[in-house]
Amino acid sequence: MYRQLLAYLTALMLTLGPVGPFPGASGAEGQRRALLLGVDQFVSQPSTSPTALSNLSRLEWVLRQDAGGYARITTRHNLVLGAEDFIALVKEAFSGAQPGDLSFFYITTHGLYTEGEDPMSFSLLLSDGEKEYALTAGELYAALAPLPGHKLLIIDACNSGALIDRGMPGTGQCSLFLAGDFHVLTSAGGSEPSFVWETGTGSYRGGSYFADALLNGIAPWGRYGADQNRDGIITLKELHAYLLDHYGSSTPRVYPLNDDLPVLCYDQNRMAGQAPAIVTQVMLEQRVLTPAQRELAFSYTLHMPTRLAYQLVYHREEQWQFAEAQVFTGDLDDRIPGRKEKNLLLDGQQGDASGYVLLMIIAYDEDSATPQAEALLLVEPARGNPQLAVEVGTLTFAPRQGQEMPLMLRHAFPLRLTVHILDEANRVVATLLGDQPTRPEHLPGGGSQLYWDGRLQNGRPATPGRYRARVSAMLDGRRYTAISSAFFLE
Repeated sequence: MYRQLLAYLTALMLTLGPVGPFPGASGAEGQRRALLLGVDQFVSQPSTSPTALSNLSRLEWVLRQDAGGYARITTRHNLVLGAEDFIALVKEAFSGAQPGDLSFFYITTHGLYTEGEDPMSFSLLLSDGEKEYALTAGELYAALAPLPGHKLLIIDACNSGALIDRGMPGTGQCSLFLAGDFHVLTSAGGSEPSFVWETGTGSYRGGSYFADALLNGIAPWGRYGADQNRDGIITLKELHAYLLDHYGSSTPRVYPLNDDLPVLCYDQNRMAGQAPAIVTQVMLEQRVLTPAQRELAFSYTLHMPTRLAYQLVYHREEQWQFAEAQVFTGDLDDRIPGRKEKNLLLDGQQGDASGYVLLMIIAYDEDSATPQAEALLLVEPARGNPQLAVEVGTLTFAPRQGQEMPLMLRHAFPLRLTVHILDEANRVVATLLGDQPTRPEHLPGGGSQLYWDGRLQNGRPATPGRYRARVSAMLDGRRYTAISSAFFLE
């Protein structure tokens, strides 16, 4: 589901000033260039204005704050391009790219994919509201692959995980982007929708949920929340981990796993002078509740006088029920800046069953409402057999060629899972999940999916050989376990 209308923003190219050296993915120093595309007006899809334009303008501003600077930022909005025209735009935007440089491509639009088809049939709509072109994954690859240096792609669209064969059934290896110098982050898995903020009147405010969370993680107003070790460099690995904690409506996918590519650098000495977002530092007391424990406790920091409301959105019948959200209006004390602690009572009808709940903190005035933060929580059942199973996506994989092993975790209901990789002697060599709550990934047949990049717990590559995956869960004092068939690491 994605993107909408707003006046055609004429092709805009902004060339920034001189660029200082910036750490590259392999420690080399190089320049950065960016191409940011967004579509709000469509022929075959509903308009999403001003969603894409808001995403573009905010992301462009954040990139301008990058401590290393950008040699060029090219922004396009509501632009229809065929394959050849798109190649020409890429050449123009990234002109001068050299080995060691980074080419950053971001797009926010409708993503099209039909379940069961080749992942490379995924396409992105480019449109001006009168004409429309579906840019295929293959055409995107053909335009970007010749660029020297590293290519960072951030794809904000429904089913965008298909671009890297992630978050969908299959071998996890049927993508053109799983090799070379590509680094890809998507807003959703291949089987998932993405969402934009819609008011109760059917209009749109602000940007997409994914872009909101992304920007809070890499922007000064979000206090560069994605920088886990506070070293002034936000890596793709850190950003993905941040999104998993702060973006719950879909499941962000990444390739490769544990990627130390710098997404953004910032000057830590300048942070104090930057105005913060309205709401920051949202913390849930617990991310997992039981049916008997219906009270959700959380805290956050409010930085300016604001009218707030809170929404609890329930996940039913494999869909988020946004139109039936449970709404709580903030009290007068909630408008006063400072650290806040809140307790909300989950809907009694939902409290009797397990499921997922999306907490949203919303700022509103007389004619607008804008989400400020979201968090995903799980209501775990008190008892029941989760019917665990784990399926491997392929019999062999070669991490040295950039391949990762997909593991499909089947479970009858949402719960916490632990996933280990075992060697031939049944020794645990890696822990992929440690008693972590599942997410609603909308996979055919249900369940969850994760990947192993062939690295041991200490980060070193595992030796070639046979391995298995073991999934386990504790429920009502009983441990349930399932082990996959063997697969071979080449």
